Amino acid sequence: LLLAGDTAGIVFKLSDFGRASRAGEDRDGEDLGDGRYLPRLNDPSPPARAATGRDLYALGITLYHSAGGPMSASVWERLRETDCLPDLSVLPGSLRPAVKSLLRPLAQDRPTVSELINYPLFRLHVNVRSDDPCPMLDIGCNS
Repeated sequence: LLLAGDTAGIVFKLSDFGRASRAGEDRDGEDLGDGRYLPRLNDPSPPARAATGRDLYALGITLYHSAGGPMSASVWERLRETDCLPDLSVLPGSLRPAVKSLLRPLAQDRPTVSELINYPLFRLHVNVRSDDPCPMLDIGCNS
């Protein structure tokens, strides 16, 4: 959920992360969700990498937008049509490297989830058991 609208009222927007799918599934012809959270669709990355890359891009946009970054039509179009990143100065310095890497134009150039959780900011919050193939981020308030 993202806070949206003016400050006079509370409006929430549900972000769909570009819709999830299994790696390798063909999503041609399906509703792709909220286009503002999708990268360019002509990505030449391998299909499995492009599928997860869309969700990682959407995470980057969500973090950017949640930190106060504008998502006007001009910002969205510039992100989709060029290799120009938005102004990341709205983000805390510790978050900028992760968001910058998540917003790379091509999925093959974005970090994998395993690489992302090893960024210093996230590494502090990763709860990994040796037998767990899917590490979880512990985002509790006790840290």
